[in-house]
Amino acid sequence: RYNDFKALGWLLFSDISYKSGYTVQDVKIRSGQLNIAPRYIDMVDFDIAVGESQMTVGGKLQNYIAHYLSDEVLLGELELSSGYLDLNEILEQAPADATTEVENEAETPEPAKNAYVVPGNLDFDIGMNVDTLLYDKMVLKNVAGSVQIRDRKLIMDDLSADLWKGRISFSGSYDTWDPERPLVDLSLNLDGMLIPEVALGMSVLSHYVPFAEKLGGEMSGNLTLTSLLDTEMEPILSSLTGQGRLNTSSLNVSGINTLDMLASSLNMDKLKSFGTNPVQLAFNIVEGMINVKPFDMNIAGYKTSMSGWTNLDQEINYNMVMSIPADELPGSMVDDFTKQAASAGIPLNLG
Repeated sequence: RYNDFKALGWLLFSDISYKSGYTVQDVKIRSGQLNIAPRYIDMVDFDIAVGESQMTVGGKLQNYIAHYLSDEVLLGELELSSGYLDLNEILEQAPADATTEVENEAETPEPAKNAYVVPGNLDFDIGMNVDTLLYDKMVLKNVAGSVQIRDRKLIMDDLSADLWKGRISFSGSYDTWDPERPLVDLSLNLDGMLIPEVALGMSVLSHYVPFAEKLGGEMSGNLTLTSLLDTEMEPILSSLTGQGRLNTSSLNVSGINTLDMLASSLNMDKLKSFGTNPVQLAFNIVEGMINVKPFDMNIAGYKTSMSGWTNLDQEINYNMVMSIPADELPGSMVDDFTKQAASAGIPLNLG
């Protein structure tokens, strides 16, 4: 019935500040125009600030009367451009017990945090162009793509950005049907990213490969990840599943304790700091355990094969087979190998 009304009008906005139910930040409309009809609202050049974030929004809203009167789904097709967008601020929500009064303030517990819950009464398609976007520890540049908000999900469609000195593109969803345990499902493509930068910015990588920040070089590849999130928006690692393939440039490696110990035991200092050839590896993740399939690489000039796994407790179990010429091994070690082989009835000549 609302659509049967015949009416047209417009509103101009300037320097308006209000509280939104979707963020704890004040929303400020510096300027904008609404062209209003019963079927739709046209948003024209809305200049909006949310916290420190600045954005210009335009587009069309539909079903707005039913949304206002009876909380039906608000439909929208919008274009958003921004020089600076801080999602850490925008997605911040009030603590669950923010209104609870505690008699003894000295014993007031730390307020519980909530993961961001996507509204269920919105159905938006949003085209995005953002110069700088902050999320968690990540600073993304030149962000472009589209986002849909519907069915309590945030759906990302072919978003791309400059990140960690390379380029990333990704699609996927953030699902809040269970607001206590949101589900994230992502498909990522990485191109030319600096490995130490990725290690510092991606908590999952630093958890499973704690020495990654000591690897000098770039990586590219693709991976899929599915995980539940906690209230801090961090992955619940026991729920993490996925798979992927990664390709690296030649790597510079130094300062890894395990290799330092191996170098000392073999009396081969070249294993403490060395370069490798480009590496290609494949892996899968099942219930938080990452399994790396066998791959070949060249370590300090020695042909090496590796495979293994890392679990939730950061226990690492890798098999490494390295081909080292006998004349480069310590003489005492060669003698030990020869004696052990002879005792087993195996004639061995390492000379």
